[in-house]
Amino acid sequence: MVWNPEVVEKSQTYEITNGWNEVLKDLNIEQDDFIILKLYLPYPLPYRFITQHFTKEDCNNPVTIRFGNLHEWSIRIDKMFNGYFFTHGWNELRKDLNLALGDFLVFEKDGKLSFNLQKYGVDGMRTKGPLVDPKVRFPKPFAYEAHLEDVHQVKLKYDNGKVLKKNLRVEGAKNKKRYAVKEWKNSMKILGLTNGRKYRVKFVKKKGEVLQY
Repeated sequence: MVWNPEVVEKSQTYEITNGWNEVLKDLNIEQDDFIILKLYLPYPLPYRFITQHFTKEDCNNPVTIRFGNLHEWSIRIDKMFNGYFFTHGWNELRKDLNLALGDFLVFEKDGKLSFNLQKYGVDGMRTKGPLVDPKVRFPKPFAYEAHLEDVHQVKLKYDNGKVLKKNLRVEGAKNKKRYAVKEWKNSMKILGLTNGRKYRVKFVKKKGEVLQY
């Protein structure tokens, strides 16, 4: 028997959803049953890719993967299950590029720990972007005036008193541009923000950096 549930990231944890109830029903799994999940089809990095481009010490440091001139991610490589895998940061890249089964990725080394990435769909066409809806970015004048290029983490403070600590995400070579906030959809839900409404944002540059809505 084969099922296709999804694993989604929520508030720094992972949950199995979209199909998991079918698994529970078909296998008669009940509350308090003990379940062991085994990774059946892991996708390790090719061994030649690791040995050709990295030393053992290199694998302890994150690599930079760039897509075009405006997008980059910092990703860790960890050894698991007798192989090497992209871990922290890879899930963000996957979501930003909308990676799907059958996509073909080309990595071109551009420095000791940096690569340029090209993506080709199942139709053989190369993806060029854009990857991020510009409507969800911080306006450039606001970003420059607030010196967000020097900030890596901010606190989101709403008028109901709730405060969320969030990381800013990098857009642009050499980390000179920034856009939006990590897990923004989740933040909108917690803060009670809705699409279609306008919000005034005040940036308080002090210890902790605060974006107040």
